[in-house]
Amino acid sequence: MARRKKDPTIGDVIFVLGAFIFIGYFLLKWFIEAIAFLIAGIVWIISKIAELLEKKHATTNINKKTTIKNNKLTEKEIKEELKVFDISVYDNYFQPQIRNRGEKYYLNNKISDFKQNENKYSCKVDGTEIYNTTVTFDKENDNIVESATCTCPYFEDKQEYCKHIYALILKAKGDKNNQILISEIQNYIKGIKEALNNANDYIKNNALSFEDKVRNSYFEYANNVSIQIDNFNKQVINSKNEEDILMDILKQLMNLSEELSRKIRITINSKKTPSSTTQYVPKTKKQSSVGSALIGLALLDSLNSSKEDDDIDEELETEMNAYNLEDWQKDLVRQGRYNPWNFEEDGELEEDDYYYEDDK
Repeated sequence: MARRKKDPTIGDVIFVLGAFIFIGYFLLKWFIEAIAFLIAGIVWIISKIAELLEKKHATTNINKKTTIKNNKLTEKEIKEELKVFDISVYDNYFQPQIRNRGEKYYLNNKISDFKQNENKYSCKVDGTEIYNTTVTFDKENDNIVESATCTCPYFEDKQEYCKHIYALILKAKGDKNNQILISEIQNYIKGIKEALNNANDYIKNNALSFEDKVRNSYFEYANNVSIQIDNFNKQVINSKNEEDILMDILKQLMNLSEELSRKIRITINSKKTPSSTTQYVPKTKKQSSVGSALIGLALLDSLNSSKEDDDIDEELETEMNAYNLEDWQKDLVRQGRYNPWNFEEDGELEEDDYYYEDDK
């Protein structure tokens, strides 16, 4: 005879239900903690990306709108890059004293009624009298004078190019050069000003994240740059469109922009991380495992940083970070075998190329 199956009791039901609730509670807790950990990770990544974008924004606009991107070009290369016409190609047409006098006529605005008809230029030059002057350039190669005339006695008697013709050549070719140079100067000045404003705002808004010494040093430097920019503007106004002066101003601005970019990069990269500038104080004794882990990592990072600070040259470390050096490169710099910028200049070399032969 088959044994009758025992019906579950209320105690059995309560036990099973309690087990499900107990297991479900822990599963739900672990699930919530996993979600919290994931969210914390996403927030951390987003904050890092935002910080990098902030730093990048603070250092942008220098040379952003300029034609010249390489600050190490020679004057001749700069002119070629900007397509500035080289007036010296006409030197063989004129004696040195004639060129000097013609340049003074041009700079002193002695030219009037200036006209252009394709490759032919004409004007009136205010000398001892008013002289009618024309210059026609070769159609295929406009750096060659095809013909030139002037009503002055020097040209009519000797049939040699006079100072009035040279003044017209400078007007025809030099004015464009000056406009190009002034435009490039204005681009550099605008880029430097925008970079200064971005960096100033960033450092002010994050003042507590920078050491006083670093912050004060930057703002003192930024103030000096602003003064230099004002001086450059005045020099452009007082240059009387002399090409040599404008070129000199442009070269100084190119060097200043490179120096400023480096200063901003080093200053921004010296910003402390939140773990080294803030201290977490728990409000309750009960904390989630995720929160404890994050706090522990922050405290550990802070402790490690404080232990290493005594042996680290902070200024050197900051400069190496500014150049984005790898660990092996930093080791060589700390040993005094290289400067931080050496790796930027020789960026195409492989790691082994930096070691001495007896190290291999």
